[in-house]
Amino acid sequence: MIRSIKEISFVIILFIFMGAIMFSGCDKDDDTEPQNDQIEHIVIIPQSASIAVGEQLEFSTAGITADGDTIETSGMDLGLEWNWWSTDPDVFTVDNDGIATGQNPGEAFCILDFAEATSRLKFTGRDSAVVFIF
Repeated sequence: MIRSIKEISFVIILFIFMGAIMFSGCDKDDDTEPQNDQIEHIVIIPQSASIAVGEQLEFSTAGITADGDTIETSGMDLGLEWNWWSTDPDVFTVDNDGIATGQNPGEAFCILDFAEATSRLKFTGRDSAVVFIF
Protein backbone atom coordinates (compact mmCIF):
# COMPACT_ATOMS: atom_id res chain seq x y z
CA MET A 1 0.00 0.00 0.00
CA ILE A 2 2.80 2.43 0.90
CA ARG A 3 4.59 1.58 -2.32
CA SER A 4 1.53 2.30 -4.47
CA ILE A 5 1.01 5.68 -2.71
CA LYS A 6 4.65 6.54 -3.48
CA GLU A 7 4.19 5.47 -7.12
CA ILE A 8 0.98 7.50 -7.45
CA SER A 9 2.66 10.52 -5.82
CA PHE A 10 5.61 10.18 -8.17
CA VAL A 11 3.30 10.04 -11.21
CA ILE A 12 1.32 13.06 -10.01
CA ILE A 13 4.51 15.08 -9.40
CA LEU A 14 5.82 14.01 -12.80
CA PHE A 15 2.62 15.21 -14.53
CA ILE A 16 2.70 18.52 -12.66
CA PHE A 17 6.34 19.02 -13.62
CA MET A 18 5.69 18.18 -17.30
CA GLY A 19 2.66 20.50 -17.36
CA ALA A 20 4.68 23.33 -15.87
CA ILE A 21 7.35 22.88 -18.54
CA MET A 22 4.80 22.71 -21.38
CA PHE A 23 2.88 25.81 -20.34
CA SER A 24 5.76 27.98 -19.15
CA GLY A 25 6.16 29.63 -22.57
CA CYS A 26 2.50 30.02 -23.50
CA ASP A 27 0.94 33.48 -23.82
CA LYS A 28 4.14 35.14 -22.84
CA ASP A 29 5.06 38.51 -24.37
CA ASP A 30 8.54 38.45 -25.85
CA ASP A 31 10.01 41.92 -25.43
CA THR A 32 13.32 40.93 -27.01
CA GLU A 33 12.09 41.50 -30.58
CA PRO A 34 11.06 45.06 -31.45
CA GLN A 35 7.59 45.56 -32.83
CA ASN A 36 7.00 47.16 -36.22
CA ASP A 37 6.00 50.47 -34.65
CA GLN A 38 9.42 50.78 -33.00
CA ILE A 39 11.19 50.95 -36.39
CA GLU A 40 12.02 54.49 -37.43
CA HIS A 41 14.17 54.00 -40.56
CA ILE A 42 14.74 51.32 -43.19
CA VAL A 43 18.26 50.81 -44.56
CA ILE A 44 19.90 48.66 -47.24
CA ILE A 45 22.41 46.02 -46.22
CA PRO A 46 25.22 46.12 -47.23
CA GLN A 47 25.71 49.86 -47.65
CA SER A 48 28.53 49.28 -50.15
CA ALA A 49 29.58 46.29 -52.22
CA SER A 50 31.93 45.21 -54.97
CA ILE A 51 31.01 42.47 -57.43
CA ALA A 52 32.45 41.23 -60.68
CA VAL A 53 30.76 41.50 -64.05
CA GLY A 54 28.20 38.70 -64.31
CA GLU A 55 28.14 38.01 -60.56
CA GLN A 56 25.16 38.61 -58.29
CA LEU A 57 24.71 40.12 -54.85
CA GLU A 58 21.56 40.00 -52.76
CA PHE A 59 20.70 43.17 -50.90
CA SER A 60 18.47 43.00 -47.83
CA THR A 61 16.82 45.51 -45.55
CA ALA A 62 17.09 46.30 -41.87
CA GLY A 63 15.09 48.49 -39.55
CA ILE A 64 16.65 51.05 -37.25
CA THR A 65 14.79 51.48 -33.96
CA ALA A 66 14.43 54.64 -31.90
CA ASP A 67 17.24 53.30 -29.69
CA GLY A 68 19.55 52.93 -32.70
CA ASP A 69 19.39 49.13 -32.74
CA THR A 70 19.47 47.39 -36.12
CA ILE A 71 17.03 44.53 -36.72
CA GLU A 72 16.58 42.26 -39.72
CA THR A 73 13.28 43.03 -41.46
CA SER A 74 13.17 40.21 -44.00
CA GLY A 75 10.78 38.12 -41.90
CA MET A 76 8.62 41.04 -40.83
CA ASP A 77 5.46 42.10 -42.61
CA LEU A 78 5.83 45.86 -42.55
CA GLY A 79 3.10 46.48 -45.13
CA LEU A 80 5.47 48.45 -47.36
CA GLU A 81 5.74 48.66 -51.11
CA TRP A 82 9.40 48.18 -52.15
CA ASN A 83 11.01 49.42 -55.35
CA TRP A 84 14.65 48.46 -56.00
CA TRP A 85 16.53 50.15 -58.84
CA SER A 86 20.00 51.02 -60.11
CA THR A 87 21.12 54.56 -60.90
CA ASP A 88 23.00 53.13 -63.90
CA PRO A 89 21.64 49.86 -65.36
CA ASP A 90 24.66 49.72 -67.69
CA VAL A 91 26.82 49.11 -64.58
CA PHE A 92 24.44 46.77 -62.73
CA THR A 93 20.78 45.81 -62.68
CA VAL A 94 18.70 44.97 -59.63
CA ASP A 95 15.45 42.97 -59.58
CA ASN A 96 12.36 43.32 -57.37
CA ASP A 97 13.91 41.00 -54.76
CA GLY A 98 17.03 43.18 -54.35
CA ILE A 99 19.37 40.92 -56.33
CA ALA A 100 21.97 42.97 -58.19
CA THR A 101 23.80 41.63 -61.25
CA GLY A 102 27.04 43.22 -62.48
CA GLN A 103 26.87 44.33 -66.14
CA ASN A 104 29.95 46.48 -66.85
CA PRO A 105 32.81 47.89 -64.76
CA GLY A 106 31.89 51.10 -63.00
CA GLU A 107 30.15 52.58 -60.01
CA ALA A 108 26.45 53.17 -59.40
CA PHE A 109 23.99 53.26 -56.55
CA CYS A 110 21.40 50.71 -55.57
CA ILE A 111 18.29 52.63 -54.55
CA LEU A 112 15.43 51.37 -52.42
CA ASP A 113 12.22 53.38 -52.39
CA PHE A 114 9.60 52.33 -49.91
CA ALA A 115 6.16 53.63 -49.07
CA GLU A 116 3.39 52.68 -46.70
CA ALA A 117 0.92 50.37 -48.42
CA THR A 118 -1.26 48.44 -45.97
CA SER A 119 0.58 49.11 -42.72
CA ARG A 120 -0.71 51.29 -39.93
CA LEU A 121 2.78 52.75 -39.93
CA LYS A 122 3.65 55.78 -42.00
CA PHE A 123 6.95 54.72 -43.53
CA THR A 124 8.08 56.52 -46.61
CA GLY A 125 11.59 57.10 -47.72
CA ARG A 126 14.63 56.00 -49.63
CA ASP A 127 18.02 54.51 -48.92
CA SER A 128 20.96 53.84 -51.19
CA ALA A 129 24.07 51.71 -51.33
CA VAL A 130 27.12 52.23 -53.53
CA VAL A 131 28.03 49.33 -55.83
CA PHE A 132 31.39 48.90 -57.55
CA ILE A 133 31.56 46.54 -60.54
CA PHE A 134 34.99 45.25 -61.55
